Amino acid sequence: MASSDHLNFEELPDSRPIPYDLKKAVEFIRKEGGRKISMTDLVAHCGVAERTLRKHFSAFMAVSPLEYWRRFRLAAAREELLKGSNGTSVTEVAIRFGFNHFGRFSEQYRRCFGERPSTTLRRSCIAERGRIGRIQDDDPDEVSHFTVVRGSRERPSVAVLPCQVSAAAP
Repeated sequence: MASSDHLNFEELPDSRPIPYDLKKAVEFIRKEGGRKISMTDLVAHCGVAERTLRKHFSAFMAVSPLEYWRRFRLAAAREELLKGSNGTSVTEVAIRFGFNHFGRFSEQYRRCFGERPSTTLRRSCIAERGRIGRIQDDDPDEVSHFTVVRGSRERPSVAVLPCQVSAAAP
């Protein structure tokens, strides 16, 4: 996420007091993050007008309430993918956090974090295998294979191949 994206009050740049309705809305989003939330739900929970709530989110969080909710779900999905094990799937995580359109989820995730959700999950599974391999030392070849594959994709490489010079050149 960009530095202007604020999901926590501690990171807010100004020292102005946070309005109570904004605190209540953020608390509601964090508690009910996985289910579908509408502006009507937020307004009913906070007890203020929709316009006021939008104004407070814009002024203090630099996003709309529903954009904050979407980013919160994306961040929660990323945490889950980073903790992922072999049994975790991107589809399962997307559904758990309320994303029903998987292509759109993948695109929003990529825009937000700079990589596809499957890449995050694969990286966490490789790291987990590496940790298990170092702890148990069962099959060191498998761990080194994953480390080599991961390392080779992160850095560009140059291959110098042998070439034959023809002796019959004019």
